[in-house]
Amino acid sequence: MFAFSLLFIYLRFYETFLIYKIPGTTVIMVKEMLKDLYGFISFVLFVVLGVGMYYHANLWPDHQAMWGGSWSNFRLWTILSHPYWQIFGEVDLELLTGSNQDNCSNNRSIWEAVPSTERCPQQDWTVPVVAGLYMMFTNLLLVNIVIVQFSNTFARIHTNSEKIWYFHLYTVMDDYSRRIPPPFNLVIYPFKCIIKGTFDNTKVEPSAADEVKEKEQKEYQQTLQKTVAKRNHWKSIYIASTFCKVRTNHD
Repeated sequence: MFAFSLLFIYLRFYETFLIYKIPGTTVIMVKEMLKDLYGFISFVLFVVLGVGMYYHANLWPDHQAMWGGSWSNFRLWTILSHPYWQIFGEVDLELLTGSNQDNCSNNRSIWEAVPSTERCPQQDWTVPVVAGLYMMFTNLLLVNIVIVQFSNTFARIHTNSEKIWYFHLYTVMDDYSRRIPPPFNLVIYPFKCIIKGTFDNTKVEPSAADEVKEKEQKEYQQTLQKTVAKRNHWKSIYIASTFCKVRTNHD
């Protein structure tokens, strides 16, 4: 659990790269490409589940013990694992042809009584045929579609990289102006809670001066966003006009 939490802390730390233009643009590209990947996963999941059910029904026919034992021994993982790893080129042809009879049992009473005991696969000539069509569909078509989506996302971000980076830079600066980044928050937040619980027992209503100050801060933030947007807009117009002039002179 601690390692899992540490993983998310490191992933969260990637936001600090948005302060610098070149690595910040790369982080933005990765975030946008992950959105394309989420759509791909939601589509491929149904294909993987359908092909996995076909494999399981033909390699292990009449297998009733689907949810026996601990959650790690559920047959759902066997159904999903083989077609999932085939997307990355793991064929496992010995299993698909039913020739792999090692470390398994054909005795029904054994693999039904002990869920951790693997059942030997049966031979079915249609399974390798379906596997070949499935791998051709996923590796040649779906994977290349994702690559094209990544290329389009890269081109879109690269074209407006400066404008998008300025926007995310402002978002990060505004966010961390009120937040302590990890792992320092693990040390500072407990002290803040103790101090707040000790010295701030009464609720203080915001005064009129505080409300005016908060309103001025919001107006300043909105004005800064508009200023940055206008600056980028006029800069793009200047670059476009300069390019047209250079092209006209060459013509």
